[in-house]
Amino acid sequence: MSKEPTPKLPADLEAEQVVLGNCILQQSVAPLGELTPEQFFSETHRKIAGALRALAEKHQPIDTVQLDRELTGSGVLPSELAALTDGVPSLTESSLAWYRERLNTLHQERLTLRAGYELGQAVSATEIRERAAEIVEKAKAPTAKHKKVYPEMPPEAWRGPAEFYRQGVGASTEASDNYHLAYFLTAVGALLGRTVYIRKGRRTYPNLYTVLVGKSGVARKGTAMDYALDLVRDIDSDVYITETVDSREGFILDLSTGQKNLEERRISGELRGALALEEFRSLIEKAEQKGVRNIIPTLCLLYDCPGTIANKSKNSPAKVNEPTISLFSGTSPSYLQNLSLGDIEGGMGNRICWVAGDAKPRKDDPPDPDASVLNPLKMAIKETLDFYRTRGVTRFYLSAEAAKRYKEFYHKEYNLETADELVSWLSERDHMTCLKVASIYAALDHVERDIELYHLEAGIAFVKFLYEARFPIFAGHGLSPAAQTDQKIIEKVRAAGAGGIGYRNLQKALPRVDTETFHRRMKSLAAPDSPLRLGMLGKKKWVFLAD
Repeated sequence: MSKEPTPKLPADLEAEQVVLGNCILQQSVAPLGELTPEQFFSETHRKIAGALRALAEKHQPIDTVQLDRELTGSGVLPSELAALTDGVPSLTESSLAWYRERLNTLHQERLTLRAGYELGQAVSATEIRERAAEIVEKAKAPTAKHKKVYPEMPPEAWRGPAEFYRQGVGASTEASDNYHLAYFLTAVGALLGRTVYIRKGRRTYPNLYTVLVGKSGVARKGTAMDYALDLVRDIDSDVYITETVDSREGFILDLSTGQKNLEERRISGELRGALALEEFRSLIEKAEQKGVRNIIPTLCLLYDCPGTIANKSKNSPAKVNEPTISLFSGTSPSYLQNLSLGDIEGGMGNRICWVAGDAKPRKDDPPDPDASVLNPLKMAIKETLDFYRTRGVTRFYLSAEAAKRYKEFYHKEYNLETADELVSWLSERDHMTCLKVASIYAALDHVERDIELYHLEAGIAFVKFLYEARFPIFAGHGLSPAAQTDQKIIEKVRAAGAGGIGYRNLQKALPRVDTETFHRRMKSLAAPDSPLRLGMLGKKKWVFLAD
């Protein structure tokens, strides 16, 4: 059998930089977790990881000065140390865990790819069996893990009532807990309406626009929405929930009808409304139709809670006083990839909390939501609404400690510079979302005036999650059809684990890609300096990830 060059190995140098950079930013080896120097691909990064471990064992400070001393004679330059923190944000533990898991998985893939390559060069059945046993032993542990694509909501974002909600519904569905927190906050914001606000330039009310992102039929976005809307209905049926948007005029007329129904029951004042769209795509596709393209500008206006909104047409005149609208919706990652930049950047995109999450393991017979947890929670939220109705509209302020922290967040942590212009644009209103979430948590604590530091930290943790989640959510945005096919192929190979996947099995896993296109894209993807490598596993053609 002829010998072929050893294949290039999979690595993620940016992920390595994120983990090591956070050690320096946090002046701690905690971001390393259980990673060993050998699990880093870059020789420089291996040396730095070893030096970090050595400093920790000596109980010495973790900073660039000490690292430089520890690395004397290693060949690592001071400029390489300084570069570790360039453009690297300080991440939460849950986010760092995702990076560590990725590095561990890539390390195992490198081990197995080397073994797989050697197996492809085997000359006897005995050698094949021996090398195959080694592959299984090395790859077994990491491939058994439930793969994570998206970051997890940091613990700091979960405060008392939200944690109770997770306990009440989390076990009854495969939906990600990320979904439950986002929808819980959206539900409480919809219930509070204009009873509380904080002013930073303009009044900021606690209404949120939330779109869950996950694979259709798997992520259980609809189940998460049902639970959140049930919470709203059970607590206060006066919140007007609508499930359609046919046009600007029709939507305003619909809201106007809801307000009239309240007035007939002698309930005056604002209209608290919730727009529940199971598929966000329906809104965008409707907005692209001629004559109804003013839907998106209308929703942008409603997000800011205007004093009134009205139809001026003679055919369907309508007026709504003090509308306070929240959005519950969901969509798939593949649909977001096909959205035009105009669809996202039309002012709506950075008003939305795009919340992604990995589905939990499948449950064939999940239990019902836990009423013993949810019923007291509903009573507590009702008491919150009664508290602020009795007080009247309440303006929140940041406590001195929270104000100091918000200033630091606004100038150093909000909308970090990134090469991804779309993510930067989508992050422009994160400061408002932060204040909305802090206000919701403060209200749940029956605050009369000051938002405390712990309320604000929860809001900061929430928007940091949103920021980190945007990278995988919009990773494929704007790709050509060929590039989208390439991405699907690579994802299938990566999902197969460290041992790769058979060429024919890979083709079968992509039934919507025709044979001619598949072979053409594979030829491109397996070319020199490309993401994939072809090899032989016994007599079968096999596909592996490459660097």
